[in-house]
Amino acid sequence: MDETRAKKIIDYTFRDVFGKENPFTMGEFRKRFAYDIDLPKKAKDVMTGSDAWIVSKKRDRIISSATAFEKSKNNSWMLPSGRIESMSDIRKFWERIYYNIADRTLGSKDVSESDLTYDSSNIYGSYRTFQSQDIVFSHSTAHSRYVVASYDNAGCTSGIRMFYGTFCSSSFAVDWSKKVSKCMFVSGCVDLHECLFCSNIESKSYCVANMQFTKDKYLKIKDMVVEWVLENFGTDGGKDILSM
Repeated sequence: MDETRAKKIIDYTFRDVFGKENPFTMGEFRKRFAYDIDLPKKAKDVMTGSDAWIVSKKRDRIISSATAFEKSKNNSWMLPSGRIESMSDIRKFWERIYYNIADRTLGSKDVSESDLTYDSSNIYGSYRTFQSQDIVFSHSTAHSRYVVASYDNAGCTSGIRMFYGTFCSSSFAVDWSKKVSKCMFVSGCVDLHECLFCSNIESKSYCVANMQFTKDKYLKIKDMVVEWVLENFGTDGGKDILSM
């Protein structure tokens, strides 16, 4: 998947979450919303010189999974039998065949700048993605779609900066919550719809900071929050307790 397709995924998710068009470039979006997420970094395949993407802290002796697979086609990884009489001998041979594998992908398609992708499609700049689609700048995502700049989620649909969530949708800055939709800045919540800055409550709608409001008043407050996010979030003025 190329950057153009990845941008379309971000734009779609942004529009669904905020109700506005995404004003940010790919670089600006990543800097503002994925600044603290551990994502694959570019390295060099030591055998081919091509780019490879890996999260591992081991930055030496890197090869892509494509290079490793190509060498395995004709049994090129096998060595002629040698003498082994000590651990030092084993280590000598081990160092000849061991490499850090990057771009690890199984049963997936349209994957770019990512590592550890399983049975997924349309994945960009992400790490540890399982049975998901349309994922960008995210770490540890399973059974989800249209998840962007998020960490460790399962069963989620359309969200930005969701952390440790399950079955959440159309939300922003959700932490350790389940079945929340159209929410922003909520933590430890269950079964919320259209709530802002709430913590440890369940089965509520139109709440702000754990206070109940009418729908009309809530929507006015939400407009203010959205404007603040678009102007400040991810900047020096927005990296505070509000930026979970």
